[in-house]
Amino acid sequence: MNKQYKFSGFLVLLLLTALSRQGYAQTFKPIFEDADGRTSIIAPLGYLGINTENSSIQFQYFMSKSAGADPDDALLLKRNRFYWGVKVAGSAAGGVSTIFNYGNFTPGTSASLFLGHRSLLFQALDKNGEPVLYGSNQIAIEDWLTLRLGGEIANYTLYDAARPFDEQIYSEQFRGHIAQLTYNVLIGGATSVGVSWDVSKVNNIDALSPVKFTQQTILPGPSGQTTRIFEREVNAFSGAYQTSIVNTYGVDAVRYVTPASELNYAFHVFGRLKHTTDIKPVYEAGAGFYLFPKGKVAGGVFLQTSDLTNAVSETPDFAKRLDLGLTVKLLLPGLGVPNP
Repeated sequence: MNKQYKFSGFLVLLLLTALSRQGYAQTFKPIFEDADGRTSIIAPLGYLGINTENSSIQFQYFMSKSAGADPDDALLLKRNRFYWGVKVAGSAAGGVSTIFNYGNFTPGTSASLFLGHRSLLFQALDKNGEPVLYGSNQIAIEDWLTLRLGGEIANYTLYDAARPFDEQIYSEQFRGHIAQLTYNVLIGGATSVGVSWDVSKVNNIDALSPVKFTQQTILPGPSGQTTRIFEREVNAFSGAYQTSIVNTYGVDAVRYVTPASELNYAFHVFGRLKHTTDIKPVYEAGAGFYLFPKGKVAGGVFLQTSDLTNAVSETPDFAKRLDLGLTVKLLLPGLGVPNP
C-alpha cells in the first residue's frame, strides 16, 4: 500500500477514535504542540512557557469581548465572537541550555498575530446566554477558526568548508514568515480536534553541526623579532545553509481523561505532512501526555518522529528517528475571555 494512503488511514482512524468517546466538562488549554511549536489546536487563552525541542521561550495573549448575552442588543453574541491575540517567542539554536549557559547561543525571535472567530458553525450560547446542546445525546459543541500571520528573525554565524578560504566563515540573516489557518472543534467538552494549513519560509539550521574553533591573527613587531598573536573563539554552524518555502498540513486530536479530578490529564496525538518543491513529502507523527494540576501550571512530554516514512533522512532505524520533548506553561487569564 502506498505510504501516503497508510498515513491518511492513520489520521482517519485517529479522528474516529477521538469523536467516538462520550465527553465531559473540559478545561480547554493552549498547551498541545509538536517539536516545532506548531499545533492545529489554538485555544484563545494566554500563557508563558517553554518547549525543549525547538529551544523556545514563548509568550501568548488573547483579547476579546465577553460572549455573554445582552437583552438590549440581539447582535451582541455575533459581534463578540471575534478575538485577536499575539505570540512572541525567543529561541536558541543549539538547545535550551545555551540560553542559560555560555556556549553556542544563536538567538532567534518570532512574533505572530492571531485573528479568530468562535462559534463559526456551532453556536455555543443562545440569545439568552444558555448553552446550546446538539444531537439526541445533547452534547455541547464549540468551534474556532483562527488566522495566524507571523515573522521570524535570526542571525547565524556559518562555516562552509566548500567555500573559498576567505569566505568559509560568514554571517547570515534569516527573515522567515508564516501564514497559518486552523479550524478547531471541541466536542462534548473533552475531545478537541483541529486541522490546519500553513505556508512558511524555513531554514535548515537544525540539520547543521555546531562547531567551535579558534582563529588567530599574527602581527609582527617593527623589529621583526617580536610578534603578537590575537586569538578569537568562533562558534558557528558547519554545512551548507539553505532556506525553503514549506507547506504544512496538520491534524491534532486531544482527549481529556479525568476532567473532574484535581489532577487532570490528557492525551494528544498529531500528524503533519510537509511539502516543498525540491524534496519529497515528509510525514511527521507524534503523541503526548499532559498533566494539569490544580492551579495555573500545566506541562507534558511528547514523542515525535520528524520523518515517519524515512523519506529524506539517512537513518533507517525508526527508533533513532524519535525525539522526546517537554513543554511547560504558566496559563494566563484572558481579558474579556472567560476561561472555558
